[in-house]
Formats: sequence, structure tokens, C-alpha cells
Amino acid sequence: MSLEGRSPNDFVIMSGHNPIVERTEKEADQIQHWYEAGAMDGLLIRQELPSGFDDFIDLVVPILQEKGIFRKEYESNTLRGNLGLPYPENRYVK
Repeated sequence: MSLEGRSPNDFVIMSGHNPIVERTEKEADQIQHWYEAGAMDGLLIRQELPSGFDDFIDLVVPILQEKGIFRKEYESNTLRGNLGLPYPENRYVK
């Protein structure tokens, strides 16, 4: 992926109806603010350019990981395990 000619200002992050177009550090700070305030539990990312999603992953996600907001790895290898749900007994195994 080439970031040549791109800047962090090419990102658009939407929360509700208030777009934020700023540098990646400021974007991460805003996401951190929403997260810590309990105002969000997920993000919808609108990309203006074909590589917008990749750029967000490559430039913003590492900042969020450093802040402890975005996981680097999961505790379990299943959604059920990561949500802390019990595994149902397999009725076919005796």
C-alpha cells in the first residue's frame, strides 16, 4: 500500500452526524474521549478514498493500541470466549 501523496487529513471519522477531519493523533484522542466518556462502543468509518480504511488501520489503530483502547490480541479464539459466555454442553458427545 502506498501512502505517497496522502496525509492523515484525508481521514473522515463519523460519530453520529459530526464528522471529524483532523490529524491521526487528534482522531485517536477524540476516539479515546468518546470511549472513556462511555459515549461509544464501536466506530463506523467512512472512507473518501479507496485506501482510506487501510490508512486508518495503519495510522490510527496503532495509536489506539498504545492507549489501550484497541486490542492487540484477544484472550480467546472464539467470540463466545471473548464475551465470557459459557460453552454449552455438546449433546452429541457422551
